[in-house]
Amino acid sequence: MPGYGHWTDAIVDCCRHLIGTTDVAYNLPKSLSDWGVSVPENDIWEGLHSQSLAHGIELWRRGYYVRLTRPGIGFPLSSGFVYVAPHLQHNVGSGGGRELKYKTFPSLYHRVGSNRDGAAVVVHAAVKGQEGRERLRLTRLFGTGGESSVSTNHMLPLWGEIIYQDMIFLVSPLVHTSFQYVFDEEPGDIRAIGRGNSVGDILDMILQCIEAIAYLHSHHVAHRDAFVQNYLVPWLPQSLLLEKPSTTKPRIYLIDLEFSIQFAADCPKDQRKVAGPPLASPHYGVPMPPEGLNEEPYCPFKADVWQLGYYLQQFASNIEDIDAVIREMVNPDPVARMSCEDLLNKLRDVVYNVPPEQLHVAPTITLMPYY
Repeated sequence: MPGYGHWTDAIVDCCRHLIGTTDVAYNLPKSLSDWGVSVPENDIWEGLHSQSLAHGIELWRRGYYVRLTRPGIGFPLSSGFVYVAPHLQHNVGSGGGRELKYKTFPSLYHRVGSNRDGAAVVVHAAVKGQEGRERLRLTRLFGTGGESSVSTNHMLPLWGEIIYQDMIFLVSPLVHTSFQYVFDEEPGDIRAIGRGNSVGDILDMILQCIEAIAYLHSHHVAHRDAFVQNYLVPWLPQSLLLEKPSTTKPRIYLIDLEFSIQFAADCPKDQRKVAGPPLASPHYGVPMPPEGLNEEPYCPFKADVWQLGYYLQQFASNIEDIDAVIREMVNPDPVARMSCEDLLNKLRDVVYNVPPEQLHVAPTITLMPYY
């Protein structure tokens, strides 16, 4: 994709479309926070579909419960972001090949679609008026142009934009599943998507998650919603089911800059602070780091480390040197808590000093409730 400086020249190529005024406008919510509240979410997307808002993108229709069904027959074109492990190619269950034609997508703000080439994409309602403008700026910064080509940048690429009146919808490739499902062990299904991932499989993905946040921090950007749900993975290796270490390692992608903040490069480090939750209570319903529970300013970069580490506490490698580093991510003292860069270096050094055969074992998973 061309650099951001040539964004205007790439409008057509990037599938950014300006749609004329139609009678669907009355169905659009007044703000993003009203999406799916003042107007039912499915009614909004169906209205946008029928009015060809997603010109060049055919939105998948909603079927049973929250399952979206790909139009037509056959499978989506491989885009490099969705894969199926060989042992699941013909599986009809979770993570199986046949699931590529369907997608369970409970988010109000997203709808899966197919572009002209047949590749699966996600259309995301990101901007309404002035709401979401900073998110758009940062998504363009890291999702297009030169920054999107840096190997340590794990932000999901931005393939295009769709403009309708005062709204902007972002178009990105569909990625198979969320990293959170690496901890999912469905009873009775030995091929469930979370089953069979070795300690080595999981640690490789954890290191990438940390690297993703460290990259943002190097650009003075705090994510502010760095929980495991916001990391995507094209497939899960499940090396233990293959009975051998996975040769190919999946790449982790980071999403959702909704609450992110970027500080000026010349802003003193001791002044890079925020106060309170990213979203005013009671709407912000996820756990907060201890330093964010009062009105005092705190470091959002250290909070990112705590957020990522929060759900990682359900994972144990049973190798004390490794588990000690992961426990340190949720140190209640933000001053003593490691920075993301220090954390990456520390965990990487510890992991790489463990013999590979000691990593090709099952982890201990203690499931935690997701908010």
